[in-house]
Amino acid sequence: MPTLLAEIEDLRGNVQQAAEQRLRARDHLDGFETYPELASLYYKLTWRRGEPLTRNELRGLTSH
Repeated sequence: MPTLLAEIEDLRGNVQQAAEQRLRARDHLDGFETYPELASLYYKLTWRRGEPLTRNELRGLTSH
């Protein structure tokens, strides 16, 4: 799941790889079929207890 991989790369400090994963996710918005995949496109997964959901900004990204 590209959005999850992007979040992991952000946590590792690998900004370039995170950006590439977000672009990959944006390019495949129409191919997701399960609710968790769909939800992860619209909301950032929370990693900490009590952290509020925030919107993903995938639709604002452009391809290379």
